[in-house]
Amino acid sequence: MKSFDLYDLLKNTSTAIIQARQAKDMTQRNLADETDISYSHMSDIENDKVDMGLNVFKRIATVLGLADRPEE
Repeated sequence: MKSFDLYDLLKNTSTAIIQARQAKDMTQRNLADETDISYSHMSDIENDKVDMGLNVFKRIATVLGLADRPEE
């Protein structure tokens, strides 16, 4: 079983954000506006230049529809 470190987790998270954003035909600026995050901060998040707080993560996940739990 492969172990993940924090870098792996953050990289996978930024990749998931990018893929989900693109699947919704959103630009970084659109997502930034919808989540009330500056465009430059959104860019830094997607490029792994800054750490993302849980509050910001939840706002992004909600806008992208990643926060919905699948039905069991």
